[in-house]
Parts: sequence; structure tokens; C-alpha cells
Amino acid sequence: MIFSPWLSLCCCTLFLLCFGSGAPAFAGQVVLDNGDAISGEIHGIEATAIIWRSETLGEIQLPKLRVARLISSTPLKIRGQRHPCLWLDMKGSKVRFQCGTGKKKLYSLLGLKYVIPFANHREANYAYGGSLRLTGWKQTGNTRAEYQEIQTEVRLRHGDLRHDISLSHNSQSTTSYDYANNLVFKTQLRRSIASYSLNWFFLPRWYWANKISAEQDDSRNIQEEYRASSGLGHLFWENPKSSMDVEGGLQYNRTYIDQNPPPEQPDTYPAVRLATNFRYTLRSGLNLYHKSNFNHSLVAPEPGDSTRWELRTDTGLNFPLGFGISANFSVEWAYVNHARDQNINASLEDTIYRLGANYAW
Repeated sequence: MIFSPWLSLCCCTLFLLCFGSGAPAFAGQVVLDNGDAISGEIHGIEATAIIWRSETLGEIQLPKLRVARLISSTPLKIRGQRHPCLWLDMKGSKVRFQCGTGKKKLYSLLGLKYVIPFANHREANYAYGGSLRLTGWKQTGNTRAEYQEIQTEVRLRHGDLRHDISLSHNSQSTTSYDYANNLVFKTQLRRSIASYSLNWFFLPRWYWANKISAEQDDSRNIQEEYRASSGLGHLFWENPKSSMDVEGGLQYNRTYIDQNPPPEQPDTYPAVRLATNFRYTLRSGLNLYHKSNFNHSLVAPEPGDSTRWELRTDTGLNFPLGFGISANFSVEWAYVNHARDQNINASLEDTIYRLGANYAW
């Protein structure tokens, strides 16, 4: 009888050491549509599955459509929420969360993705990538012509922020000879575009879209053109295979025309902007993408001028060759209704066909 208290204390201590430390880590339970119950804890949510970590089965992926009920105490990071979110309950395909001390949030389970434990979201919810495209051709003989183009894109994803930087420069030079009169004619056209986009996701699929850009285009007599836009964007879906988003908002334009004599002041006007971005990757690795951008002025730059609008699209294919290198074929099409206001000899419609090499990382 003397040793019974000590024996009880040792047994309790041994029980806590063996089972107490593991209990909080696997205190949850998921129930499937067939009634199977699996103990464990949620470790993330992807586009079509829930990542579940079980003590006996390890890390497994459970299809969202098969999950009937789930209990978890793991704080999660949901895009658009600054504070950790706790899983409260699930009714049908709707999940109720408590994020911080604010109001309870109701989300569709099928619409949630890229959800991870809050404890390591700063390290895990980070992605970096980009691409570099080179295009060029050269002609010699009676006419000497050269065309070079370089374009690079850098993408950075960190938490609820998405950064996109794009730089593009092309130049075309033509030299022709009049041997009878010993004359040489040279023309050179350049076009440069730089842009930066900052998107902030305040909800899992909705984000605040901001973009600034600068452009110079000799073919349209544009010495400098600056644009700044702000609005809303909606991400319909995003996964390694495909993505689709739409943006809309207001845009401010300021254009300096390169002409003699120079204009007294630049053309400035507000406009509405609508943009789409789509990509799709086939099983063969072939990547299809389509980007479009439309803007329409709210008022004319000067009294008596007509409203200005333009539509630009960029559609292309990347054929994988290996080691991140792919052959690229693309068609850039633009229609600018005020092109002849900037250059009387310019065409309202402009199409560029490209065939070059693309490197992605």
C-alpha cells in the first residue's frame, strides 16, 4: 500500500509521455461519405483535395467531394485573411471559419485552395518564376533589314500579394540602296514597354488589381506614354495546369507625341479598363495562353475630339524542347481607333507574328 501512490504517479507520467504529446497534433477527425472515420489533422487544402495527416496512414489526399464532416483544431491561412482561421463546422459544401476575433466567415469548400497551416504560411506560401523570350531575323541583299525582340516576365507570389513585372523591347532597322544615284535610305523603328502589376487578395478569389506601365513606340509617334490603373480582379481558377482571371477598373492615360512642332501639352484622359488572362497546359506539355486588354476613354482628350478606345490581344503557343526551353509562336493583334491622330500614316489595325525561343524558370 505504501508504494501505490508512487506507482499511480509513475503510470500517469508514463501515459502522458507516451500519449499526451501526440494527442494535440492528431485531435481532429474526418468522416467520408461512406462513413469511414480517420483521425488526424488537416494539413492543407488544394483545388480538388484536402491534405490530411494521420498518425497511422501518414499524409493522404482526400477528394473534397467525398468529405462529409471534418473536425480540426489546426489554425489555417486562408488567402485574403490576415489572421489564423479555425475550422468551426461544415454543412454540405459550406465551411464556417473563425478568423481572428472578427466575424465568422463562410466559404465554399470547392472554392478554397492553397490553404496551409498558419504556423508556416510565410515560408510555404511563396512562389517565384518567370520567362525570357528572344525573337529575331535578318535579311541581306538589295535590302538589308534586321529585327530583334527581347521580352522578360518575372512573377512573385508571397502570401496574399502577387507581383508581376514585364519588360519588352524590339527594334527594326531597314537599309536600302539607290546605286544609280549613290543614295542610301535608312529607317529604324523602336518600341519599348515596361509594366508592373500589384494584386492583393482580400478574399480567396477577389483581389485589388493595380498596374502601371510606360511605353515608347516610333510607329505611332509616341515619344512617351504612361498609364496607371486600379480596380478589381476575379480569379476563376488557378492550378498548375490552367488559370483564368478577369480584371476591370479605371485607368489614367498620359501621352506625349513626338512631332514637329511639339504639342503644347500631352494628351491626358481617364478611361475604363477590362483585361483577361488565360493559360492552359496539355498533357504533352504544350502551353496555350491568351491575354487581352481593352480600354475606352470616359471623355475626349480635347473638346471636339472623338472618344478613344483600343483592344490588344496576345495569343501564343509554347512547344517544350527540354531544360525549360520551348519554341514560341504567338500573334499579337491590336486595334487603335485613334492611331492616325498620332501618326497620319499609321494603320488602325496592327498584327505581329512571332516565332522564337522561350526560357522559363
